[in-house]
Amino acid sequence: MRIKDFFVQFGVSINEIVRVLKDLKPGTYDDIFVLSENNIEFTINRVGSMISVHFDKNEVYDFETAKNGDNDRFKKF
Repeated sequence: MRIKDFFVQFGVSINEIVRVLKDLKPGTYDDIFVLSENNIEFTINRVGSMISVHFDKNEVYDFETAKNGDNDRFKKF
């Protein structure tokens, strides 16, 4: 999957993708692509330049929903 397609599926605009990618160090999202390629369920939350990965296919919007994810897998990640 191309990085553009990855972000577009989460409703992120092309302009936003370009802006974020310009600020990234090489290899920043390699781990995220590994998750997709291995069918590991996850969701990504983003506010401005902050990003968090949760090992749950459901939306995470507070502490209670964050607890529902695979937190043991997150610790290894």
